[in-house]
Amino acid sequence: MACVAHNDGMITFWDMNMRKCLANIELHSQQEARGVSFSVDGKYVASAGFDGKIHIVDTSDLDNLNTVKSLSHDDKVVSVKFHPFLPLLLSTSADKTARIWCPSNNFNQN
Repeated sequence: MACVAHNDGMITFWDMNMRKCLANIELHSQQEARGVSFSVDGKYVASAGFDGKIHIVDTSDLDNLNTVKSLSHDDKVVSVKFHPFLPLLLSTSADKTARIWCPSNNFNQN
């Protein structure tokens, strides 16, 4: 599975073998979504948006995608990346900050 961010705030999930869109969700209020990153276990996708938000989505049920956590910067979020083996998330923003998050502490809360 692959995930793509779009300039209208949508995130789409693709089956690369079948070349088929499996699901989509609008996460960034019709503002550009800049990037996505899968967690190491593939259960979550984080998206970066020009609305200043990072949304973490549970991908276990593509028919019912849910945001399990939202994080904020003071300006546009330019990039987001899960750490390759630790439960950490790195983001960069137009607010001239880079932040390290430990989002899995409370995935059941927004």
